[in-house]
Amino acid sequence: MLSVVSSILAVGSIIGGNPGFADAAWPGTNGKIFFSSNRDGNFELYAMNGDGTGQTRLTNTPGGEYGPSVSANGRWVTFLYKPTEAEAPGQRIRVELMRIDGTERRAVTGSTTNADFSPTFAPDGTTIVFSRETNPASENGRLWKVGVNGLGAQDLIAVSPFREYDPEFTPDGSKIFYSQEVPLSERVYSVDANGLNPTAVSPAGRGASDEPSTSPDGNRIAYTSYRTAVATATMIEVEEPATGATFEAVPPSGQLIPYAPAYSPDGTAIAFARYDDADVESEPKIYRVASSGGPVTALTGPSTAYDSDPYWAPEPTVPTVTVLRQPRRKTKKKKAFFRFTSAGAVGLECRLNRGAVTTCPLNTRISFPRKRRHPQNRLYVRPYTVDPTAQALGLDATVRGRWTSYGWRFAKRVRTSGG
Repeated sequence: MLSVVSSILAVGSIIGGNPGFADAAWPGTNGKIFFSSNRDGNFELYAMNGDGTGQTRLTNTPGGEYGPSVSANGRWVTFLYKPTEAEAPGQRIRVELMRIDGTERRAVTGSTTNADFSPTFAPDGTTIVFSRETNPASENGRLWKVGVNGLGAQDLIAVSPFREYDPEFTPDGSKIFYSQEVPLSERVYSVDANGLNPTAVSPAGRGASDEPSTSPDGNRIAYTSYRTAVATATMIEVEEPATGATFEAVPPSGQLIPYAPAYSPDGTAIAFARYDDADVESEPKIYRVASSGGPVTALTGPSTAYDSDPYWAPEPTVPTVTVLRQPRRKTKKKKAFFRFTSAGAVGLECRLNRGAVTTCPLNTRISFPRKRRHPQNRLYVRPYTVDPTAQALGLDATVRGRWTSYGWRFAKRVRTSGG
């Protein structure tokens, strides 16, 4: 059985086959939810806050964008693009990426023979894993990987006899969960990041399951579950792969069809799409639910728009600095000593008083000697890190935090007399 979702979603019929949903959750502070919608005509990418406010359009093209997936540092989004025939005659659906504000957009893959689906970033931000269909007649999707610069594309699981899609990494990068067709159904599988040891994860013998989303701690996966061949048994199920224990985060409810779950970066909630199969005019909308289950909250709608493919991104990471040692505001020592550390920075930029900006080390003692009798001094410190995706694309990759200042004053030397 092909994916139930791929057979019923309008997106599937537009681009041909299951577009795929890659919904890993990178740990961090909850940021924007990215999704695709045709509310302004053709399908474009949008972003909104976790409560549904601030819905903003990110793309504006003649083709269609689908299936967004955001990098672990929250700064880049990869997605599918189906160009129009006028744009690129014969071009099949391809993987693209851009900054989350829509700038620096570029194609990663693209051809008139291969169709690419389900892109997702590796944790280091330099590689994208996706599903590639090389034969439209057989829909022979296979997991592939490629550099964000479009170079080095290669088959990931060359020995697999079945169609593979919906790949996503565990947060530590050690494994990839994905959907795989097996006879008469689909199941969620895992494989080592190097493509070895494919293993079935979701239970066998009780219907299909696909579209996995890992929790930010890597201990659970949520997926769309179809307990029988009828749509009324569709639900969002959560499993602990280590124990096999499952529970229904969004239970089946009549003709309501939930699908494409996406964990929040803090692990407390799951976004998903849902539509009403009993209503022929129904289009899917985005909802959220606590990751432990409970009442659902609509985030988009009501409207006639088709809103789908949610991805809950972390807030873009900005390095911060922690001071471990600093001088007293008034010190009698001949030197002022500092030591800084950071969980996210690779280095520091420093500026003493009105001097030039220089580089200072992390986790190493820094000293500033007395230069005048008792001057007032101020040290400005700014942490910086490197955006690996931008670096791989040959762009300015430096991400700087905010300046923090520390003041001190060398005290007058105290003279003592003998006697």
